[in-house]
Amino acid sequence: MKIVQTITRLYVESEQLEATIAFYEAFFGEPCGVRERYAEVGIEAAQVGSFLLLAGPEQALEPFKRTQANLLVDSIDEWKDFLLKHGATIIEGPKQAPTGMEMRVQHPDGAQIKYVQFGGSVYQEHTNSK
Repeated sequence: MKIVQTITRLYVESEQLEATIAFYEAFFGEPCGVRERYAEVGIEAAQVGSFLLLAGPEQALEPFKRTQANLLVDSIDEWKDFLLKHGATIIEGPKQAPTGMEMRVQHPDGAQIKYVQFGGSVYQEHTNSK
């Protein structure tokens, strides 16, 4: 049971996305590795370094802002068991998503974290290309 990467979420207006990506590419010294559009919810996601930029209108971003971070993990099932044994609540999932198996969890302190099992996902491709 391992956390592979911690990804901090940042929220920006759609019009700011390209400039924000360029800034963080210079900041981290690496290109944007993962970029996905989610038309059904009106947002676009781009990962640069350890930041996940979520862009869209405020109304579209609002439901996503409750989640503070993403954790890429090696086993959703093992983390689910651990979290439930330690007082966490599964809010959503586990379910298959474009990024891999994922679940949204509320920790006992109230923090909401999205767990993603990276195997076979766009994150896996990005992680392996480094």
